[in-house]
Amino acid sequence: MIKKPALYLALFVLLCFIYLQITSGIIASSDGASGLLEGRDLAAGNILLRGWSLSTVSFYFTDLIWYATATLLAGYGGWQSSLLPSIMLAILSVFAIYLAVKDGKKNLWPIVIGFAAPGAFAALNTLMPVIHIGTYIYILGCFMLADRYANRGGVGCLAALVALLAVTLFSDDISSYLAVVPLCLSYGYAAYQRKSAKHAGVVAMAILSYLLAKMIAAGFDALGGFYLPGIPSPTFVNFDDIGNNLYLFTKGIILYFNADIFGKSPASKQAVFYLINLFGMLLFFLNLALVAKKIKRLSPLDIALGLAALIMIPAYLTSNRPIDVFAVRYLVPVFIFGAIFIARNIEMNAKLSYLLTAVFIIAAAGSWRVEPVRSNPVEIVNQLKDAIRNNHLQRGYATFWYASSVSIDGDISIAPVEIDQNTRKISASRWLSHERWYTRGGDFFIADSPEMAELIKSHYGDPVRVIAVNEKSLLIYQRNIVID
Repeated sequence: MIKKPALYLALFVLLCFIYLQITSGIIASSDGASGLLEGRDLAAGNILLRGWSLSTVSFYFTDLIWYATATLLAGYGGWQSSLLPSIMLAILSVFAIYLAVKDGKKNLWPIVIGFAAPGAFAALNTLMPVIHIGTYIYILGCFMLADRYANRGGVGCLAALVALLAVTLFSDDISSYLAVVPLCLSYGYAAYQRKSAKHAGVVAMAILSYLLAKMIAAGFDALGGFYLPGIPSPTFVNFDDIGNNLYLFTKGIILYFNADIFGKSPASKQAVFYLINLFGMLLFFLNLALVAKKIKRLSPLDIALGLAALIMIPAYLTSNRPIDVFAVRYLVPVFIFGAIFIARNIEMNAKLSYLLTAVFIIAAAGSWRVEPVRSNPVEIVNQLKDAIRNNHLQRGYATFWYASSVSIDGDISIAPVEIDQNTRKISASRWLSHERWYTRGGDFFIADSPEMAELIKSHYGDPVRVIAVNEKSLLIYQRNIVID
């Protein structure tokens, strides 16, 4: 592997700059914005995040610690939603390139097309706050530590593996499938084939890490830490929905690779870039299949990378989780770990590999110029912020998608509420929220529709003012409203 730290540092800085240009057009959703607010509370001393209801996983060490550190170092601000995802994807890309440069190979094109040069749709799955990228960085770190220990030994290396894997598992349970399973299978297989105690040690430490993560979770729970409401466990897809899963799988991948040529004019500028990306997508999966065919002959590190990439494909296709094209986020590990898996194990002429890398970089740059990345709620979120500030408001309520996303800058605080038109009930939301947001109260509501506005009035009376904001309305009261 190339040992040129300065080169990697320069690449990291360059990638951060490029990614910042992309994230400038993205406003974090309430999912991601909540992570910033949790990080701010963590930095303020709420180490256990007492009073917080999170979501399915905590992202505590993989993401929230990063945002808390940024707050301690530079103060809190919405800028974190652009800078930190850019830094994290840059770190992931540099790690990937470091791992890809194997035995003199320079096959960087799978990394470029897979995730390092994201198109508009891919950016919404890789350059948003708190979207598993921190987890993937930690998993690559675990894989590198396991490989180092198996080849060189060292108690310190083994201890680092246990610690890093344990905090990763505690923070994001997707690492059970992407790290523990691949490590146990790949190094277990190597231990059996080679009769190697070191490889068996990696398996033992992976299992120990899993148990340690459970102990950390139990400790947080015993000390009154955050609450994870979770969602129902996935089930196998209904037979009638198998075709829909295949459709979403195909459509999601095409959008992710920015290769949606279908229905586009051949004469448009985008068409050239779409065709290049479509070629890259097909080349990616062709090589993934070819390398997967010889997986048993590869090193334990490569087998682990391959398993981490491949495991999510059958999981996606057979699960009831895919409900729309945005479910492609479950397939992002395929593109990340698969890219490294391909880059390390394909045999390709160096000049051709360089050419493909250059072509895919040019196509990505052209796509960004012709079709800048923009997230859908940018306009309405900014309009809501302006209306709230112009009316000197601070604390209020909204449905989930317009709560934390509007609160992200820190000068506004909006608690998410459940507004059920059928039961005509309004209640506190126990999803990415803090209990104090409801006990302190608020004096305004953001209503998504006229019907919602009428329901709010039926509970709390007529507001003193109603301000239209795009298709929404801001209902302002002169009293403090507390919601249970």
